[in-house]
Amino acid sequence: MSSRKAKMAEMPIPQLVLDMGFPLMFSLLMDLSKSYQAKLLLPESKYEKLIDTALSETSPLFPEKATVACQGTEGAYAQVACNKLFSLPNIMYNSSFEGVFNAVESGLCKYGVL
Repeated sequence: MSSRKAKMAEMPIPQLVLDMGFPLMFSLLMDLSKSYQAKLLLPESKYEKLIDTALSETSPLFPEKATVACQGTEGAYAQVACNKLFSLPNIMYNSSFEGVFNAVESGLCKYGVL
């Protein structure tokens, strides 16, 4: 066990939360603050308006619920992509890309994410 991990294992829980949680929370707050300030101070670009308009006027490309085949395991980037494309995906995990293609071709699911 590394010396850092050993020190952490010996710390009482409240001290561990202070050491680990506050720096992360502070970093997140700073990022949020910078983003908010940029939104207030920087002019809105014409591309931002075009993108916002396109997003609001375009019908959803994917259904809310769907059975989706993806390569990898729970927590993999393919799952992250499935969760962004579909609100409530029923994910079928496959160990290979070929498995994803086979699931779609055989009709087990309509969508596949690689």
